[in-house]
Amino acid sequence: MLQEALAPLLAAGKIKNLLVADEHVELIGKATLPEKTTPGKTTPGKTTPKGALYPIIAEPDKLPFAPSSLDLIASLFVLERIDDPLAYLKALWALLRPNGLLLGALIGGETLSTLGGLLAAADTETRTDRSAPARIEPKIALGDMAALMSHAGFDLPVADRTTLTTTHSSPLSLLEELRAAGLANTRSDRTRQFWRRDALALFCQRYQAHHGTDDGRVTARWDLVF
Repeated sequence: MLQEALAPLLAAGKIKNLLVADEHVELIGKATLPEKTTPGKTTPGKTTPKGALYPIIAEPDKLPFAPSSLDLIASLFVLERIDDPLAYLKALWALLRPNGLLLGALIGGETLSTLGGLLAAADTETRTDRSAPARIEPKIALGDMAALMSHAGFDLPVADRTTLTTTHSSPLSLLEELRAAGLANTRSDRTRQFWRRDALALFCQRYQAHHGTDDGRVTARWDLVF
């Protein structure tokens, strides 16, 4: 976890106070939580001779911090799940002191772009109305990230990416893993229609042909934008 990586800096006094906010208690870290933690309240957790760690239960778009109160914000894999990314970035900008720094990472770019295209094609070709409901959430493009930060008020925004490739036993296994991890389509306006068997079979055949490996597995592309 992030707080574990920063623990040496906290103990050495390089960081005075570390605030770890998340809406899920288990993601904050059970070892750092006091017995009673009230949502929206800042409660000291582990204390070191040099600094203190404050776990906070809060929704990412409702952070209980005063304007211009933070020197550094690290937003990890949150932006892609926010309904209004620009409003979220503006809110983070307002929390930073002058010359404060925002470090962020998200799943974006060309992540699963081929998968999304093949899903849409299989839907279109097998549905009588030729519609193609979005099965994969849209991703923030690398070129849009710096523009969003600039519009939010950040000076000298920089965006880059690194590409990772994962392998899966089959196209169907890939879809199941995405769904289990909440990485398919969590939008409130997503389709509630079940997959047609012929559409699913067509998708699996084409995905295996495009991204199959010599040992019978398939690959998937992930762009981490930061």
